[in-house]
Amino acid sequence: MHAENKNTVRQLTKQRIDAMTDGERRFESVTICDRLWSKVTGAHDLCIAIFMPLNTEPNIVPFIEKCLEEKITICAPVWEYPGLTFRIIQSVHDLAENPHTKIAEPTERSPLIDPKMISHALVPGRAFTQIGQRLGRGGGAYDRWISLQRTINLSTRFIGVCFRCQIVDELPMEEHDEKMDEVVTG
Repeated sequence: MHAENKNTVRQLTKQRIDAMTDGERRFESVTICDRLWSKVTGAHDLCIAIFMPLNTEPNIVPFIEKCLEEKITICAPVWEYPGLTFRIIQSVHDLAENPHTKIAEPTERSPLIDPKMISHALVPGRAFTQIGQRLGRGGGAYDRWISLQRTINLSTRFIGVCFRCQIVDELPMEEHDEKMDEVVTG
């Protein structure tokens, strides 16, 4: 499928997200955090790559804070051309807004994570299917990172995180588009 089809899906999904009330976003975000927590409870040697949510994405900050309280290793992405690197964080308050992306990121003081250690990766997206297809925002940074991460650590589980309204029946997929192992929604 072509880029214009992807852009149409992105626009339609954004309209559905924008139509959500604050209460719906909060409710689904709490549900998502609970579901994520149940997936990692009892697991050993956890190292979770997270994302810092935009206001159009589920608020997973309570999940991140709970993981940090439980001494689970958490790493967050830093956008560095042409893609993503991940750094270990001790607190969500250690992050600073990237002036280019306007997304909170770890600073250079935060140590880089060894990609072999990442057991789970929470991945944002604009739309997902139930079978794990993912449509991002169009830059390809996550697809490139996931492809590389899969060559470094075959056991990393990639979990798409989204609101229910972001689930669609099918997506225009291309060869470079990476699938999720599962999708968690509200």
